[in-house]
Amino acid sequence: MTQSRAIAEISVASAIWGFGFIATRYMLESVPSLQAMTWRFLLASLLAGIWLMSKRSIERKATLRRIKSYIALAFIPGILIGAALVFQTLGLKQTSVANNSFITCLYIVMVPLIQSIVMKKSISPLVWLCVGTALWGAGAMCGVTWSGGKFGLNRGDVLTFCCAIMCSFHIVWIDRIVDRIEHAFWFNVVQSVWAGLWILPLALYFEGSFAWRPLVENSRALGGLIFLSTASTLLAFMLQIRSQRVLSPALASMLFLLEGPYATLFAFLLLGERVTAPQVMGAVLVLMSCVGVVRLESSQAPSKAQ
Repeated sequence: MTQSRAIAEISVASAIWGFGFIATRYMLESVPSLQAMTWRFLLASLLAGIWLMSKRSIERKATLRRIKSYIALAFIPGILIGAALVFQTLGLKQTSVANNSFITCLYIVMVPLIQSIVMKKSISPLVWLCVGTALWGAGAMCGVTWSGGKFGLNRGDVLTFCCAIMCSFHIVWIDRIVDRIEHAFWFNVVQSVWAGLWILPLALYFEGSFAWRPLVENSRALGGLIFLSTASTLLAFMLQIRSQRVLSPALASMLFLLEGPYATLFAFLLLGERVTAPQVMGAVLVLMSCVGVVRLESSQAPSKAQ
């Protein structure tokens, strides 16, 4: 895979995740947060299983051997991505789509920090400049203010910040193991199974028994579930893993930031959320920062493979 293709695939994944915020809102009209995430991951796993069973016997056995080899490797990524989406979904119930999407994207700050502090990797000052500019843009998008010695954030924003922490560790962890992942799709299926399995008991304990009828009776909620399971989970996470074979975690995390402007645009068009001038300015700063990091990494280190 070339760097250009990897950038294109991550951009597609970001657009999918941008609409995923809207799909999640639709699901939350009918089911509680933890149940929504459990449905998402388990349906994705079920659909992948049906596809697996449709394969010829020889192909199915080879795929099953591959899946078995990923069970241990995908455990930690599955826990991390499950935790990230639980925090994100809980936060989405208490804050706007714009705030939720852009606070999530604060992992662009955390990924270089983890790399430089924990993994002892040096980060270019120009990359840090782009990260700071993107952070400023994200703050403008969220309408974050400083008053009386406190940031103007609500409980939903704080929960979403926890999501950003989990996302940053997931990106760095995938970077550590990506060379051991031969087939991104089936690795993603296994991490989705782990995510669904650990969220399931939480959903049963905190939200009670599952009910499928509310989903079936609400076409928007059912459509949201189908989109989240197929596009956001099976496709977009696969594109992330494939792309991280070529792109550095810092560049990948910057490109994932594009989901914020996409989410804001979809929220404006479909949910009627108001878009202010500072939010537009923030989106422009984010996009400029992404372009800046892409150009810097292209000139200094075109790809991992090279």
